[in-house]
Amino acid sequence: MTGGYAELMPAHDSMLFAVPDAVPDEAAVFADPFSVSLHAITRRPPPRSGRVLVYGAGSLGLCALAILRALYPDVAVAVVARFPAQAELARRFGAAKVLAHEPRLALIEELVAWGGGRLRQPLLGLPMAHPGAVDVVYDTVGKPETFEVGVRVLTSRGTLVKAGVHTPAGGSGARCTSKRSAGSDPTPSVSRRSTVSAGTPLPTTSSWW
Repeated sequence: MTGGYAELMPAHDSMLFAVPDAVPDEAAVFADPFSVSLHAITRRPPPRSGRVLVYGAGSLGLCALAILRALYPDVAVAVVARFPAQAELARRFGAAKVLAHEPRLALIEELVAWGGGRLRQPLLGLPMAHPGAVDVVYDTVGKPETFEVGVRVLTSRGTLVKAGVHTPAGGSGARCTSKRSAGSDPTPSVSRRSTVSAGTPLPTTSSWW
């Protein structure tokens, strides 16, 4: 147990960082999700004047939106939100379009219309965009259904970044042409050679636990 939701937890000195007095607790608590989103975006940045999708509007997703608006103001950002409060925050943070997470068919249709792609119906499953509609998908949810929607709206040779997904300690992260996700159809990512990347920072010392 990491103690992430506990009032107290044991920790080694190497894991601790002092919070300056000028930084309120309400801001300091975002250091973790902000760093995860920043790493994911700077590792796989969007193209100039591109279109990107932030899948999820929790702490990771809203931090990703804020980072994208600050570092890449010329990029149009769509956000998928589950709850009305998240959708309202996404609009306030500057999302160009905010979409509901269900039904997935309607979500794909709206994203394709927003991105200027065309819907194609494969032999199985949901339709896919070809030409694609979105240059980069930052998936902050990490479920099979979000992976499936993400690869179906990507442009050819687009990138899907799974933010907050842990990779093995000592590894260098995942970068592959296609990657299976339980319960999802990998066909779209194979047919268009999309890049799937894990966007969580890796531990830098052996004391990480």
